Amino acid sequence: MSYHCRTVKFTFVSEFAKKSFISQLNASVNQTDFDRGMIQRIFFDTSENQIVQIFVWPNKETADQRMKEIGDDLLKNLKESNVKIERFEGMISEFAINPSYQIPTIS
Repeated sequence: MSYHCRTVKFTFVSEFAKKSFISQLNASVNQTDFDRGMIQRIFFDTSENQIVQIFVWPNKETADQRMKEIGDDLLKNLKESNVKIERFEGMISEFAINPSYQIPTIS
């Protein structure tokens, strides 16, 4: 089985703009994306005003459908707000998770 990965790097004008975007996106998109087939989502900070998002979908068609529903308008609005957007995507050729890793428990 193969999966489609879409990675987007956003560079905001400030840390505040980045935090506002993350807050809004988490509240409005997370569960909806999972309901529409998204398998995994990873966000990580690369600097105080930059974030990278990685989305894993079952296939390109499902990823593209979701982009039509919300992503295209969101990216357009962000570009109009002077957010630099870099997008990379393709089929995942290899995926591995360490089978020995144990998630620490929080006490």
